Amino acid sequence: LFKKYAAVMPYHGDVIQYQYWKKKYQALLETQAQDPSYILGMTQEKSNLRTYITYQFTHGGIVHLASNIWFLLIFGAFVEKLFGALII
Repeated sequence: LFKKYAAVMPYHGDVIQYQYWKKKYQALLETQAQDPSYILGMTQEKSNLRTYITYQFTHGGIVHLASNIWFLLIFGAFVEKLFGALII
């Protein structure tokens, strides 16, 4: 709700500080709009199964995703060797 009403609510106080805050707030919104985890992830406006799954893979960017895949490949091989393969 804060993001929804913050920019449009009337403000009566230090105008210079408010303008500074508003500029920083706009920069935050622009950064969020470019971040893959925000675009593909869960937000208050959009939270469904698809966004939940895409957020799990993109929450840290492409380098984070690649390192998770690499770790899973190495760690998963040892776990499979310990417990055996799951045969369905």
